[in-house]
Amino acid sequence: MESSVKKFAILLAIAAAIAAAEKTAEVPFPDGYRSWQHVKSVIVGPEHQSYATEGGKIYQFYANPQAVEGYRAGRFPNGAILVRETLRTIAGEGGSKGILNEGERNALDVMVKDDRLYRDTGGWGFETFDSKNARLAEKDRAQCYACHAKQKDHDLVFSTLRAAAGAGTLSGDVKRQLTTDPYLNAGTYERYYGGLETMMPWAGDVR
Repeated sequence: MESSVKKFAILLAIAAAIAAAEKTAEVPFPDGYRSWQHVKSVIVGPEHQSYATEGGKIYQFYANPQAVEGYRAGRFPNGAILVRETLRTIAGEGGSKGILNEGERNALDVMVKDDRLYRDTGGWGFETFDSKNARLAEKDRAQCYACHAKQKDHDLVFSTLRAAAGAGTLSGDVKRQLTTDPYLNAGTYERYYGGLETMMPWAGDVR
């Protein structure tokens, strides 16, 4: 009898541990995502096949610092978070007629990279929050992975980071200065080339 009680207690402990793990694996709401890097904006036009259901909305894409690093490296590190915000639009009136303004949030699609928690879905956790922050059903999250799995060569990510405004190609003189100037730290060019024009737009297209 005592042995049976112990076995039952062990089974309960295992069940509780599994439930806790599943709860931990939930993708959290990305608080403060609008302060992250803005990746791009998309508006579906009338000639696209999805216009009937997706037209008249604005899609804003955001990436946290780890995800920005992933865009540049080609592989996303654990902790990377990508967000697609879907906004309804409001038509302007009076003097603002013809202008579409941002309306309420319709949905928020979130991807979180964690190889341990989401190993069954390519290392990514998927979630969609509706306008009231309610979550998708499990079967709908499975559809997210099925779609993104088509992008295996890009770490399951469809979007790409836009080039920095004013970015260009560094001239040979600037490159030589970055690699040989004794007043600059060794390896400055290697560390910052590809991101230098982002920090200093004047460094691009120097002739």
